[in-house]
Amino acid sequence: MLTKTEDGNKWTQPEKGGGGYVIGSGLKLDPDNNTISVNTADAVEQDNTLPVTSAAVFTTVGNIDALLATI
Repeated sequence: MLTKTEDGNKWTQPEKGGGGYVIGSGLKLDPDNNTISVNTADAVEQDNTLPVTSAAVFTTVGNIDALLATI
């Protein structure tokens, strides 16, 4: 069962004696299909500590390449 708490979500498994997992800020839990995934950023931003997607890296490097081509 997924329980929302002040510190994040807590995922408990009563069939295993009530132990649980705390889902931190870097992870997302989809309780509908029991999937845990990494919370990512879609753009490179200052002070954003989330990992970026490959699409965001490709766009950023492309922008740098375009700027260097003008020099």
